[in-house]
Order: sequence, then C-alpha cells, then structure tokens
Amino acid sequence: MKLGLSVGSSNSFILFLLDFLARSQGKYSGTGASSCNSCSAGTYLNSNGISCTECSSGYYQDTSGMGSCVPCPAGSYCESTVSVSGLCLVGTFSAEASSSCTSCSAGFYQAYTGQINCTACPPGFSTMSATGSSTCSPCDAGFVSTSAGTSYCSQCIYVDACASTSSCSEGYTGTACATCLSEFYLLNDACHICPVGAKYLWVVAGIFVAVACYVI
Repeated sequence: MKLGLSVGSSNSFILFLLDFLARSQGKYSGTGASSCNSCSAGTYLNSNGISCTECSSGYYQDTSGMGSCVPCPAGSYCESTVSVSGLCLVGTFSAEASSSCTSCSAGFYQAYTGQINCTACPPGFSTMSATGSSTCSPCDAGFVSTSAGTSYCSQCIYVDACASTSSCSEGYTGTACATCLSEFYLLNDACHICPVGAKYLWVVAGIFVAVACYVI
C-alpha cells in the first residue's frame, strides 16, 4: 500500500510550513496578504500569530522580526524595550530582567558597576544610615559597630565598654556594648564580674540590662 499526499493536501502542508517558519521569525500577515510583515525592534510576534506585542518591562529586543524578547542581563537595566540601557552604577545592583537598578540598603555597599548584589559593611564600619553607598565609613572613636551590615555606629554608653570600634570589652555585649554579660553586674557605669560563689539575677533598668550579684 502506498502512502502519499494529494496535490491539495500537499499545498496546504507547504502553506502551513511557510506560515510556521514566518511566525518563528517574528513575521505575520493579514488574511489574503501576499507578503509578511516583520515585528519591529522592541516587539515580538504574540501567540495568535497575527500581531506584535511590546516586550514586557525588563525585557528587550534590538532586532526586528523576532519571535521573543530577551531578559535584561543581571547587573544592567533596560529602560526601553529596544536595547540595554547600561550597567548599574556604583552603590546599586540589579537581578536579571530588571528595568531599573536598586540602591544598596543602609549598611551595605557596592564599589563596582554592573553588579548583581551589595556587600555588607564589616564590623567597625557603617554607611551612616545612607542608602546607595559605594563605600563604608569607619566608626569614630567612642562609637562601635559589632556586626556586619550595620547601618550606623552606636555611641558607647560606658567609658570602658568598647574595646575598639568593632568589639565590646570583656563583660559587655549588645548594642553600644551597654549590656553586662551573664555573671557580670553593673556598678558605677561599669560591668564587673560577680565574686566566686555569689548568686546573680537579671535586673532590667530602662534600656539597660545588668546582673545583680548577692552572697547567700
């Protein structure tokens, strides 16, 4: 038994194939048209195959006659749908398919262009509560930042509480090193270790937490 296509079905298949190839190249035509039209840059041929659609935000197409759009590369931004606008500036970043760049949060910075994230300021540094920073500033003397990603440096409440701009002295902890560690107690604006054999309990006074020691 022989299999084959009739002249009519063969012509229909050829027309179908030509139509499929045209659509895959971002081309379309109206009913009865003798030629195809190309989708312009910034657009693509949509699923109905008879019209063009503008690229979504964060996507672009710089060539006419295409069947899809391209996501904007990470570290870049696309303000228009026809091209990549440029690299993200220092102090900013972007993920893939972004129409704009995002400023680094307070406590984070980015010193280079075209980046996909920001870096946390190390202990002893901050962005002084600013966003979109390209650098971190060191804490001034008498101020401290004990963890990474701190947006501002805290003033040391007690004279001997801060060992440096990035760490607390022995017996101190918390923001601004204003809290006595367990088994230490607060006396005359300083944390002291409880004597051997003494009992201790937590005492809360305003924003400060300390340990009171007592002997039984």
